[in-house]
Amino acid sequence: NLQSKGLKENNIPIGEWNHYTFFGKFSHNSTYIDGVEQGFSLKLNEAYKLFNQRNYNSAIAKFEEVVIDIKELLNYNENNILADKLSDIANYYSKLGQYEKSLELNKECLALYESIYGKYHPNYAISLSDLAIDYTYLGNYEKSLELNIECLAIREKLYGKEHPKYAF
Repeated sequence: NLQSKGLKENNIPIGEWNHYTFFGKFSHNSTYIDGVEQGFSLKLNEAYKLFNQRNYNSAIAKFEEVVIDIKELLNYNENNILADKLSDIANYYSKLGQYEKSLELNKECLALYESIYGKYHPNYAISLSDLAIDYTYLGNYEKSLELNIECLAIREKLYGKEHPKYAF
């Protein structure tokens, strides 16, 4: 167990990290799975680094490893932080022009956000918007429009028409 070994990252004991990190506990109701979080966090950081170095094929391979790790964790414990990382990876696939892979992950994220938060939550709306972008890139403009209209209706309910996030 990483905590029992007193391991630290950035001088913060692993067990005390906040929910934006991928070591230790993810949230107050999640369960620590020995070593897996650290493994996929390191792979994810490596994938980001490879992407930023324009080593796209290696980045994709590393992202695929991370997706497998995340899906294993999600089978154990649905968690919004893991869903957020899946969404981030989907966006990287989209940046690389791999819209089918992005679409697949964004559909999974939408289902996760719905099961975690319900439909009237900002993350669900963002996920709808991400899906709409994928459908646009794939030439399915009707589906894209449908999802954007649904997203706009959710944002109106969440924020009202005068809020900047309504039209974001």
